[in-house]
Amino acid sequence: ALILAAVALKVFHKMGDEQREKIVQVFQQMRSDISQMHQKISELELERNEHNLVLEAVKNMDPGRKCFRMIGGILVERTVKEVLPAVKKNKDNIEAVISQMSEQLKKKESDLKEFQTRYKIRIQSADEVNQSKQEEKQQSSLGVLV
Repeated sequence: ALILAAVALKVFHKMGDEQREKIVQVFQQMRSDISQMHQKISELELERNEHNLVLEAVKNMDPGRKCFRMIGGILVERTVKEVLPAVKKNKDNIEAVISQMSEQLKKKESDLKEFQTRYKIRIQSADEVNQSKQEEKQQSSLGVLV
């Protein structure tokens, strides 16, 4: 698991605990938003691939042949001639949304990078966190015996 850690900065240390927590929360929210966008784009790409499969399957069929299409959870009987343009239109719309979301994703990722740079935020792996805890224990155990 990745854990957030802010680099020690004079400005960062002058901030109150509430301000630091707020910065970390904003950063985590930005990362969460990006992750959700990645998931949604993946879902849309799967849907686009399904539309491509349907188009490939029916493109050489007789236009008058019966065909069934799911509309709002209801299976409706149509002909290939009626369904083919609707499936193409849906696929085109999905591709447009994927393109639009990809652009938004790039913007959000650059905003996150800028935010991360501005507040000198870095991500630590669980191993790094454990190592820093061990170093702190070692430093705190070093003392002068009288």
